[in-house]
Amino acid sequence: MMQAQSEPDWNCYALIASIEEGRLADGSPPVPLELRQDYENAWSVILPMALRDLGQAEDDLIVRGALAVIAHVKGQHTLAAIALCTEDERVEMLAG
Repeated sequence: MMQAQSEPDWNCYALIASIEEGRLADGSPPVPLELRQDYENAWSVILPMALRDLGQAEDDLIVRGALAVIAHVKGQHTLAAIALCTEDERVEMLAG
């Protein structure tokens, strides 16, 4: 889906990151064994796209979505959740 797009779509990155966040939440079931390889393959395909798009992105939504995806791939799940927050939300977190 994303490979065929000429422009990065923040919606795709945000959806991918949000699904992973939900998957990792307490009480969520693991990825079914029969889907695990496809799931891992999808992450290996999305990482180079996210890195490419992050390098070229100037749009806040694309930057945040790509960062969240990259953070999840690298096992930095809390950072991924923070990346999806708006600048105002991050400022509030740091001030609080």
